[in-house]
Amino acid sequence: MKVINMRFSLSLSLKFILSTVLIYPFSASCSPFYFGGSFGKNQVRETVSVSDLGYSSPSQPTLESSDTQDLAYSLYAGYSFDFSSYTLSAESGYMILGKSSTISESKNVTSQNGDKENVRVSADTDALTLSLVALKKIKGDFRAFTRIGAGAWETSSRLSTNIEQESNQASFSNSGIDPYWGLGIEYKFLRIGFDRYDFDNYKTDYMYFGFKF
Repeated sequence: MKVINMRFSLSLSLKFILSTVLIYPFSASCSPFYFGGSFGKNQVRETVSVSDLGYSSPSQPTLESSDTQDLAYSLYAGYSFDFSSYTLSAESGYMILGKSSTISESKNVTSQNGDKENVRVSADTDALTLSLVALKKIKGDFRAFTRIGAGAWETSSRLSTNIEQESNQASFSNSGIDPYWGLGIEYKFLRIGFDRYDFDNYKTDYMYFGFKF
């Protein structure tokens, strides 16, 4: 599913989050509004079909699955609804999920001199997220939380091919809306968590440490 004006939406989300930071300062600890940020390791497992990228060749090489790790960052803001035994929050955020890359060598030989086809794809992904977060007090200031939501993501990719000793490059983008879920623990203003994103051909695991105010 394509996302219209993705960059414009991400820009509005970031402006909203920064506005929330200015409107609700640290002293407003009793406010139902909150904001925060996190950083951590993002692990991407991807399986990309060359035909899905608009690339064609006599041998039609297929990219194998690969794991890539990179740093990721996020900013978020939310509104909490407190109940007697738990808290529900509506949370929106903007994420930079870092870079990923995949390389494949075709098993089929197409050139007369026996050269193989090499295809490399590198991608940068960011996302606008909206989720429902449920928090439960464990003991003292410790709270466990789980979330479920959706992410509107956009990937900017670069495709490099090496066919019969000739190199070619192309740029393209892809976008969509897909579900994600997460869980973690909060202690006072600290948050440690894990999020799983299923974006088209990309499965992303984001393990992070952050602050919530």
